[in-house]
Amino acid sequence: MFLGTYSAAAPRGIAFDGANIWTANSGANTVTKRRATDGALVGTYTVGNFPTDVAFDGRNIWVSNWNGGSVTKLRASDGVVLGTF
Repeated sequence: MFLGTYSAAAPRGIAFDGANIWTANSGANTVTKRRATDGALVGTYTVGNFPTDVAFDGRNIWVSNWNGGSVTKLRASDGVVLGTF
């Protein structure tokens, strides 16, 4: 039985880049970047279909796109999509 509040964004995996928290939003096909110190929204970036997991490699954010069978690479400093593979 579901007792929580439904979120259309359906947040899933998270990653920390040393300053920001990145969250995969499966229902919205986006990732959200929030400043860790105060939770302020830094940006929301479109990625592939049904993103579920997020990883930080020291420079970039990698997002697995479950339904797309792909990963999207974003530059962590500004969220620019560097490619979907």
